[in-house]
Amino acid sequence: MPPKVSPKLVYSSNFNKWSIEQPKYDIDFKVQCPACGEDIQVGFAGPAGLVNHQGKSRCQKTVATKAKIEKMAKRPTLFHFGITKKPEGQKATENQNNDDRSMVRPMSWHYAKGGLETQVNEGEECHLGCKKAWNLLRKLRKAANVLEDNANILVAGPSDALSGYSKAGAATTYDTVNNEEIWEMVNPGLDRLLGFGKSKEEVCSLLRRGPRGVTGLCSYFEYLVEEKGVVGELLEGKINILLEAMKE
Repeated sequence: MPPKVSPKLVYSSNFNKWSIEQPKYDIDFKVQCPACGEDIQVGFAGPAGLVNHQGKSRCQKTVATKAKIEKMAKRPTLFHFGITKKPEGQKATENQNNDDRSMVRPMSWHYAKGGLETQVNEGEECHLGCKKAWNLLRKLRKAANVLEDNANILVAGPSDALSGYSKAGAATTYDTVNNEEIWEMVNPGLDRLLGFGKSKEEVCSLLRRGPRGVTGLCSYFEYLVEEKGVVGELLEGKINILLEAMKE
């Protein structure tokens, strides 16, 4: 909003009457921008100077940054649900299987669209994320392990189609991307590999062993589910196409 400077009621002895004196602005006139909070020297322009400032990218970027910070502050965390960090010495043990560093807990917490859902099977390997997605990924991980033992399958190299998919690569590329926007970013690339209408022969031609092959793609999916909240309904078609090709 423009700065508000109230007009003054003044008495003129020359004309023996009262009159309204409009506000005057000088070169040093300043006002605080209500949008970005910056002190602006509007000078003789008065309210028009503030309007001009609010139309500039500097003010608009500050406003956008403040809105983003406020939005992030409102996002629920585990502390909203009464889950606190365990003290040192009481942390859950890690079950490391190649690139799979999923936490094993007596009780797991799954983040899905509807919030947190729990799975309370004692001793069962559990992960953060959608339960349906993890059921699909267990099948894919199992099939990938079988593929690794098949000497007839080529080992993936840097030029292979799946070589760009890994957990480490996803973490580097998508760490700062909002969970709400992640699927729009990753889906086009996945569609080119495993989209609807791809024949089994086409998918079979992608199969490779090694960390740059199906194993790397599996870890890529695991990152999306565990860190970015991608749900099983989005991955189901692509993983099933891949699993069918791996049966050959």
